[in-house]
Amino acid sequence: MLSDFASNSILAKARAKYGRRLTPQNYRDLTNLTSVADVAAYLKTRTHYAEILANVQESAIHRGNLEKLLRNHLLSVIHELCRFERSVGEHLFEYVLLREEIDELLDFLRYLQAGHPEDYILAVSDSVDYHTEIDLKRLSSVRSYDQLLEVLGRSPLRRILENYRPEHG
Repeated sequence: MLSDFASNSILAKARAKYGRRLTPQNYRDLTNLTSVADVAAYLKTRTHYAEILANVQESAIHRGNLEKLLRNHLLSVIHELCRFERSVGEHLFEYVLLREEIDELLDFLRYLQAGHPEDYILAVSDSVDYHTEIDLKRLSSVRSYDQLLEVLGRSPLRRILENYRPEHG
């Protein structure tokens, strides 16, 4: 059970984060933009994302890279909130991290399906890689289902995917 102090701490931190969200006007402005460079410049100059986009050259960023930066930032924010109260936070972060691991695995499978699994190493989310027990960078060397299961280690994803192991031959 959360103590009053822990509840108040989490609530204050969550309210502060919520207060920095994009406004309906920000979303209207963003929908009127026509390029990724324009979106990156808008986020960098008119929102709280300025600090995470400080080193980004707006004219050179790819949509996928921008999305990954924003997703990594969200993961960091959630992790920061979850550290306040372990009794709730650990389980919440485990859930969020599992969702991120699934997204990373789907990204890898797209590279594998395209015949270029080695290129995945350039797309690995450093934030997810930092928090997960799965060696995401090793995925780029996977060439078989058994190798995939091996890389997944003791992850809950491995237990799920073992049920779908292709039959030999």
